[in-house]
Amino acid sequence: MLEYSHVFQLSFTLVNVWYINTMSNDIECTMEFLLQNVANNEMQVAFETDYVSSAVINEIPGPIETAANKIPSSVITEFSIEKALQFASTPTAKVMATIHLEKNPESFTHKLVAQSKNYNKGNFMKGCKWSPDGLCFLTNSNDNSLRLFNTPSELLNNNYKNEQPYELKECFSVKEPETVYDFCWWPLMNSQSPETCCFLTTSRDQPVHLWDAFNGSLRASYRSINNVDELQAAHSVCFSPDGQQLLCGYRKQVCLFYTDRPGAKFERWKTVKAKPCKSVQNNIISCVEFGPDGSMFACGCYDRTIGIYSPNNGKRLELVTAHSSGVTCLKFSADGNRLYSGARKDGSIKCWDMRWLNTPLLQFNRQVTTNQRIHFDLVYNGEILKETELIAGSTDGNIVLWNLKEAIPEAETDVANCQVLDTQPVYAFKGHNDCVNGCSVHPYLPILLTSSGQRHFANPVDSDDEDTETLLSQNNINEENMIKLWYIYH
Repeated sequence: MLEYSHVFQLSFTLVNVWYINTMSNDIECTMEFLLQNVANNEMQVAFETDYVSSAVINEIPGPIETAANKIPSSVITEFSIEKALQFASTPTAKVMATIHLEKNPESFTHKLVAQSKNYNKGNFMKGCKWSPDGLCFLTNSNDNSLRLFNTPSELLNNNYKNEQPYELKECFSVKEPETVYDFCWWPLMNSQSPETCCFLTTSRDQPVHLWDAFNGSLRASYRSINNVDELQAAHSVCFSPDGQQLLCGYRKQVCLFYTDRPGAKFERWKTVKAKPCKSVQNNIISCVEFGPDGSMFACGCYDRTIGIYSPNNGKRLELVTAHSSGVTCLKFSADGNRLYSGARKDGSIKCWDMRWLNTPLLQFNRQVTTNQRIHFDLVYNGEILKETELIAGSTDGNIVLWNLKEAIPEAETDVANCQVLDTQPVYAFKGHNDCVNGCSVHPYLPILLTSSGQRHFANPVDSDDEDTETLLSQNNINEENMIKLWYIYH
């Protein structure tokens, strides 16, 4: 994903020129710049990004002088420049140049290409997810509404030319009566087939709802009834990879519905045992995730554990205490060999090898200081079913990226004796002025979707009146409730 586009900057004396090119490593451009007579006829040249590893400037009319030996060593640091600079001896010159880029896999950069308005105070975002076909995306917010946005056509066609970000406007929204706990797309959704365009929501004191993604109408409801004939609200939902089954997480149990059988027909599997036992999931099942082949599913629980179960009979296959706080996010790798987990008030994202769940394989650290669910996502290069990067949000507004190509041990490594590696990020940038809670990678384009916001509490302020109780003020609270789209370049 991250190798589709390249951005670089050439800074000549008094002139800065930006170029963006997609799907190509060769960039042809015309540059007009002013040559100044400086000491020893040196021209100040700086390649201001660290991912240009070679550059050739050719086809220069007029007398040519090679100045490769005159460029200060401080300018050429990590770069191998074949012909650092050739310039005409006249005061001004028009240059036809071809720049050849050799990508450095450790280097990234970003560009904001679209954003929404800043929603009202208190209406913070709670997550965002691309549709499986990448043509639209969903967001969840504190007003109990899910909003659908279309992906700008210029981004889909690699025809982005605006200097300013596009303004994202919602197509429609659906509103639940109570707080929305979780939502997900039908995995085989395709906008060319309207019957496949649907998504799930679960909210407090409500059944699981299946919504139409074209007009926002309600298609079906799935109800879990307890032993005293009361409705139970699911805290987490996900589809099986083929879309035929629907898994819901409740308190101390999970329920499996069949997508084509709405209503109260389901299979119930408890995550606790009749006899007291330490090896149980004895709290809310806060996140559920099917493996890519559908042969197992994982449950994250507020009791800090991750359980692996069979979808055939609900039998537990494995249980591990994963984090220092409640688990809120789970994601399998595309080949099903690894499972990534995150937790509330726990800055670590852990990578687990499914062959050996006793010890995490890798650990990635970010800042998570609240009980909010802070999402992360995996990046693939499109050729093999092995993740290449991990991208995550954080409560300090930063978006953090880790390189997984070298971090993940090879399959033949003895996982049981592998030490937990604390992997350092290779790239991070300030994406929002508030908590980045949503982070979703486009299915096939180098575009990252993020959402921001969190619950803010009033600050106590002093009062001049001794008889007056402590006052609370919303002043000096930096609140941002927005959605943003980013190009991530490699």
